[in-house]
Amino acid sequence: MLFIFRNLDYDRLFGISKLLLLISIFLLIGVFFQSNGAKGGAYRWIRLAPGITFQPSEFAKLAIVIYTASFLTRKQALLYSFKEALLPLLIVTFGIVGLILIQPDMGTAVLIAGVSLILWWVGGISTLKIVGLLLVLGVLGVIFIWMEPYRMDRVLAFLNPWESPHGYGYQIIQSLLAFGMGGLWGMGLGKGLQKFYYLPAPHTDFIFAVIGEELGFLGSVAILVMYVLIGWASFSIAKGAPDAFGKLLGIGVTFLILLQAFINLGGVTNFIPCTGIPLPFVSYGGSNMIINLTSVGILLSIARRKEINGN
Repeated sequence: MLFIFRNLDYDRLFGISKLLLLISIFLLIGVFFQSNGAKGGAYRWIRLAPGITFQPSEFAKLAIVIYTASFLTRKQALLYSFKEALLPLLIVTFGIVGLILIQPDMGTAVLIAGVSLILWWVGGISTLKIVGLLLVLGVLGVIFIWMEPYRMDRVLAFLNPWESPHGYGYQIIQSLLAFGMGGLWGMGLGKGLQKFYYLPAPHTDFIFAVIGEELGFLGSVAILVMYVLIGWASFSIAKGAPDAFGKLLGIGVTFLILLQAFINLGGVTNFIPCTGIPLPFVSYGGSNMIINLTSVGILLSIARRKEINGN
C-alpha cells in the first residue's frame, strides 16, 4: 500500500473522497451484522477469510481525513458560514465517531475527533468555534466515561492505580513495573519478564512497556526520537505541498500518526488515561499497519509532486 500510494497522484483522492467516506460508513455498519465480528464484547472486525480480519475503523480514520481535506479545500470561501461549512463537517465526522463509539472503541473515536478538530482549525474554521466545540466535547466525554464502568476504571487507574492493584490498576502498574525493571540499558532484547502473563496485550497496546523493559530508558528514548523525526519530515512535506488539498491532506495524515502515538505512549506511561490504541509501526496488527503505511505512501506522493515541480 505504501508503494501503490507513493506512485499514485494524491489529487485522485480529491475526486473519490466522498466515495471513500461512504465505503467507510458501510463497513462500520457492516460489523454489527457479523456474529464472528465480536471479540471481547466489541464489534470491530469484518472477517475476510478464515483467520483474516479487517478493522473498518482503521479505514474510516483515513477516509475522514481525506474527505475533510477535500471539503475544506472546496469550501475555502464559505468557511465563515456555520450552515455551509461547520454543520456538514459536524454531521459527517461525528456520525463516524458515533458508529465507532457504539462498537465500542473510544480510543479510535477520540483520535478521529482530535485529528478532525486540528484539520478544521488549520483549514480555516475560526478558533472561537473550535474552542466552543472542545468544551462541548469535553462535557460529552465525561458523560460517555460515566456511562461505562470500564471507562471509569481507566480514569481511576490514571488517578491512582495503586488503589486497586489487582483490579482497575493492574494494567498500568504492570506497565510501570516493566519500565522500572528496564532501568537505563534494559534487560536485553527478548529477556523481559512482564510479557509473560503479567502485562496484558504486550504485543499490541502495551508494546512500548516491553520495549522499556528490554531496551531500557535509552531504547525508549530512541523510539520517541523516531516519532519526532517522522513528524519533522511529514510536516516539512505538508508545508511544501503545491496546493491547499496537499497541505491539508499532509497535515491530516501526519497528525493521524503522531496523535495515535501520543495517545498510546501517554496511556502506557500513565501520562493520560489508557484508551487501548496501538502504537504506529510498532504494535502487532494488520489493519493498523496497512493504514499507517498507506498514510506514509500519501505523504511520499505529496513529496514526489514537490520534487517534480522542482521545489
